Amino acid sequence: MSAKPLMIVSNRYGLTNEDLNRRWSNPNQVLHPVIYHTKGLMEYCTRVLQRPPHVFVDYHGHSRRKNVFLFGCSTSGSWSAADKSKLDKPLMYLMLPHLMQKFSPAFALPLCSFKVERNKESTARVAIWRQLGVWRCGRCGRAIPDRWETLSSGAEW
Repeated sequence: MSAKPLMIVSNRYGLTNEDLNRRWSNPNQVLHPVIYHTKGLMEYCTRVLQRPPHVFVDYHGHSRRKNVFLFGCSTSGSWSAADKSKLDKPLMYLMLPHLMQKFSPAFALPLCSFKVERNKESTARVAIWRQLGVWRCGRCGRAIPDRWETLSSGAEW
């Protein structure tokens, strides 16, 4: 088996060599079809059906942090003055990380962050939070095992 297909599937860069997690603000139907249609479905549910997603989580492997953690969004932690003027809702965005900590020994609440930085504006978590108003929105990261043998054996997963 060639490792190349696995690398494409496991990589956040698409076949166009773009960081797909930076295309959520304005995805292109041709270049980013999965993102375009996923976001379109969520917009339809939110705007037409008046049934926004209760939770949105974007999952990623992470090479530098250990354990499982979550990056979320808060108005008080945003770079934007417009966000800071809005009411912060910590009960909304902290619920999921607290539940994950309660039920998963691998989850590390101290590694979580709810800052919204300017350079993250086009990421899935920020675009869905800001454009669709989903407060329980985040990126869940998990440490990638150092060795492929661990991954193939399933021991850590």
